[in-house]
Amino acid sequence: MNEKSIYLCNGGKSLKRNVKLIKFPETNQFFKMELKENLEKINRLSEELEKLRPLSSENEQKVMQKFRLDWNYNSNNLEGNSLTYGETKALLLFGITAQGKPLKDHIEIEGHNEAIDYIIKVARAQESLTEAMIRHLHKMILHEPYEIDALTADGQPTRKRVEIGKYKTTPNQRKHQRRWRN
Repeated sequence: MNEKSIYLCNGGKSLKRNVKLIKFPETNQFFKMELKENLEKINRLSEELEKLRPLSSENEQKVMQKFRLDWNYNSNNLEGNSLTYGETKALLLFGITAQGKPLKDHIEIEGHNEAIDYIIKVARAQESLTEAMIRHLHKMILHEPYEIDALTADGQPTRKRVEIGKYKTTPNQRKHQRRWRN
């Protein structure tokens, strides 16, 4: 087992940290030992959670509220939504919009929250996930058409309009498509 110093980027600050690495000779690649430690931590926390079950109705509601808030905020933040965690919480819990923030960002959060309701309903009913359900989720989350970068069949860059609920109506274009057909 080797120990190597690695540098992690943390908000623009470099942190030097020693990490235990395992080298796999057949691939000559290193993997962080932290994975094993993290899996052990997950198992430990899972066992602690099991000891707390069954949750009271009040505690279950608190856990679900936190889960939904985090899910809504993080998913939308990844997509460039400008609402802060606090603004997301105010919108979802109290219907309060953030002054000076785009209406589109508020609508996206509300649509995402509606989609979470739908996912929970489908899971509780133990329904199989279908393409129609995925398209329905797409309609819930996105409320207006948008454009994306795309390639034409001959590989030229273009813009493509994505209509809500109609995403992926055409197959992906592949590089070297003509060569594969020959």
